[in-house]
Amino acid sequence: MRAFAWVILLCHVCFAQTVKVRVINGWDARPLPKQAVFVQFFYEHPAKSSSPLRIETDANGEAQFSIPESPPDHIDVNVALASEYWHCACGVMVDTEEVLHKGILQYQRPNVPNAPFPPANTEPGQIVFVARPFTDFERFIARPFRLWKDGYTP
Repeated sequence: MRAFAWVILLCHVCFAQTVKVRVINGWDARPLPKQAVFVQFFYEHPAKSSSPLRIETDANGEAQFSIPESPPDHIDVNVALASEYWHCACGVMVDTEEVLHKGILQYQRPNVPNAPFPPANTEPGQIVFVARPFTDFERFIARPFRLWKDGYTP
């Protein structure tokens, strides 16, 4: 039994741990491909951080990165959605151990009554971001502000 425990412990140390980031549509649970994901590692002792890593979600809405050999205390993950017409709490800074042991589900509650919310489950080593597209009404309201922001004058 001790030998088995040592093998499990050594395998855990020998193999680099990976974290999977998933980005899904909050209305229908479809994956969102080609979204930019930025990852940064933060260490408490000594106080330092890594330079941001940029990866992109694949056709399944997934992106993966490896945890360095000296694991950071915290991981900061942000998703930059390709369209601005999405509601998303697309950033999270969490303890590395929490991600590796429990997983993280990050979403913004819809303010639309009876809005469907697809079941999004997390697994250890996984961060799931749930984005919800604007409704037609929200797009209609947002359009003049977007034109104004882009410098359009009638």
